[in-house]
Amino acid sequence: MTENFHPSIFNGKAEEDAVEWLKHFENYCAFKGFDENKKLALIKVLLVGNAATWLDTISATDLATFAACKAAFEARFKSRDMLKYKSAREIFTRKQGPHKSADKFIETMRKLAKAIVVTDEMTIFAILAGLKPNISNYVTQKKTANLEELMTHARVAELTTVDQNTAQLQELKGEIRRLSGKIMAADSRQQGLRHCPSG
Repeated sequence: MTENFHPSIFNGKAEEDAVEWLKHFENYCAFKGFDENKKLALIKVLLVGNAATWLDTISATDLATFAACKAAFEARFKSRDMLKYKSAREIFTRKQGPHKSADKFIETMRKLAKAIVVTDEMTIFAILAGLKPNISNYVTQKKTANLEELMTHARVAELTTVDQNTAQLQELKGEIRRLSGKIMAADSRQQGLRHCPSG
């Protein structure tokens, strides 16, 4: 059971979140009761690609203890400026996916907002711009004053409003058009029979 949430590998790519990865790594190690030596051994295994290349180039002092390795890792991969830039770009361009719940989307956006330290008001604007239109419209009509209200209204909207872009709705619209075409064709035939002279 515990193996289902073990830390993933870390490549050191720009799109990876080193802060989140390291936090998950340390939480996992604490849960497993790993001492400093086991933490150091595990981090060496999980760093691959660019991160493994970096690991091969650091000094013996930085590899002597987990604390030293962690400090070197943070200095190399935990660039606050890079994370802030990435988070700022994402917070204003991210959209709620078709299969992503409002809760998950809002929590992701709150995490991005925390990384770049923006006001709750700005976070609300960014979330409203990224929510599915039916949810965003509902929440906007409720004149949300804070993030907790936004979350509550978004949950209600998700359960009570229809996303105009759902596959089921598109399928239903297609079926209505097909039936409408059949009705119109039958009506045309009926009209044609009325106008035919009877012999």
